Formats: sequence, structure tokens, C-alpha cells
Amino acid sequence: MSLYPGLKHAFCILFLAAAAVPARASFTFIQDPGAITGSERCLSSGASGNGGNCATGGVYGGLESMIQLFANAEGLTLTRIDDSSDIIWTAGADAGIFGVARSASRNFTLGILPGESGGTYTSEFGVIGAAGSVEYLPSADVPASGTGQNINGDLQASATYDSNGLPTFTSLAPGNFRFAIQCAPSSCSAPYQTWSSLPTDNADGKDHMVTWQLTGASVPNGDVWYIAGFENGTDFDFNDYVFLFQNVTPSGVVPESGSFLFVGLSVLLLGSLVRTNRGLSPKSRNSK
Repeated sequence: MSLYPGLKHAFCILFLAAAAVPARASFTFIQDPGAITGSERCLSSGASGNGGNCATGGVYGGLESMIQLFANAEGLTLTRIDDSSDIIWTAGADAGIFGVARSASRNFTLGILPGESGGTYTSEFGVIGAAGSVEYLPSADVPASGTGQNINGDLQASATYDSNGLPTFTSLAPGNFRFAIQCAPSSCSAPYQTWSSLPTDNADGKDHMVTWQLTGASVPNGDVWYIAGFENGTDFDFNDYVFLFQNVTPSGVVPESGSFLFVGLSVLLLGSLVRTNRGLSPKSRNSK
């Protein structure tokens, strides 16, 4: 059965509206500081975002990145998450957070902003370590110190790992929120600088958080792990603070309001044309 001309036009508009909603697949570029400052271990291997080694040049040139060291220590695999998908997060049962590494001079806490917009920052996790580059692993010899990975003494054994070498998480209440870091009173004056997982929350409108999922036998059965690096400034090496999340999952893309408006108007138009065609008599339909 052929469609009425009006309905054909409406379906075309609806198809174009759906196509206008962008997939927004993207991976925020990660600057490797290895060849710049020479004193900070990188978060990841630059634009590839796959862990790996720091760039040549500087003290850490050729040594493994922060997230790769952690993945190796736990025998896990890293998979980069699309940066349009790690904006809004949902904490489920037994959700928790764990501090992995720091390469920042200022003190920041990790917290949440409730829901998808607005709200007040709530600190959930205190400052990691002291100023400078430090990474907390089950053992400073993972990987073995003989590999030269601990050349600057930034690998430290942490008591916050259990006897099996697994992180001891700080619990997080269930709910939907944006992750954020905020400059602590020990380093800043009010109003305290805050960087959110939602770029539009941020003063510069830029992405200040990148994320990987961790998979492997070390992840307890039924749990989900993600590791995220935060940027607290303007060099976008994302190694300032690194956190592990347990049973806290990204909720997906936050749609663009303009695209939804386009789709919504198209649906209304389609509904109107359907009602109009239903109201026509068979004779009037044939005359068109």
C-alpha cells in the first residue's frame, strides 16, 4: 500500500531529523608531558589513548604510563571510553572510588555534582598524596624495580590494597551524577575551582576527564571497573589525578538539545499529517 504524499514527506523529515542527531564519537587528545617537563609520568600514550609508554625525552621517556602500570599490576586490559559517554554516571550497589595516582602541585578532592545539571559539589574522596608525581600500587616492585620503572621513586606501595593486592574502595551512594574535582582550601581560596565530567559545567567549556574500562580476571565477579584521569589546569595531560571507580558506570551520551527539538517537531508534524489523512473521506483522498 502506497503512502499518501503528505506522509511520505513527513517520513522523509523524520529520517533527516534522526540523522541529524550526532553520534559524537570522539577521543579527547591527551598531551604526553614526557618531552615537556621531564618530571611527570604520562597518563597515556598520547592521542592513541591506549596506555603504553611515555614519549621519548625527559626522565620518564619510554617508561610505562600511569594507567598502564596500574593495569599491569592487576593483570587487566584497558579500553578507552568515548568521551561523549563518560559525562553522566550512575552508581549502583557496592559502588566505590579509589585513589590511584597524582601528578599535580595543587590539592584537589574528588566529588560529585548531582543529576545532569546544576547542583552543589559534594566531596567524596580526599586529596591524594602530596605535591608531585606519585602512584599507589599493591607493591612498589610491580612491575619489578629492576625494569627502571621506579626511577623517580613515584611508585609507592599502598596500605589501601588488601592482602590479595586489590583496591579497598571508599563507598559511594547510589544515584546519577557528574564526577568532578575541586581545589581544596589548602591550595585555593573561595570560590574553589571545580572541573566536571560535563564540559559545559567547566569555565572553559572543555573536557577535563578521560576514561578507560578495565577488564580481566582481577575484577571481582559481577563488578565493573573504570579508571579516569582528570585535568586540573590547561596543559591537558590528564595526569593530575587518577581514580578507579567500582560499579559506577557511564550513562551514555548527553544529547544536544537542538537535535532533540528537531526530532520532536518532526514527530509532531508526522502525527498531524496522520490525523489529517484519517479525517479525509475515501473520495477526497482519491481526488488528491
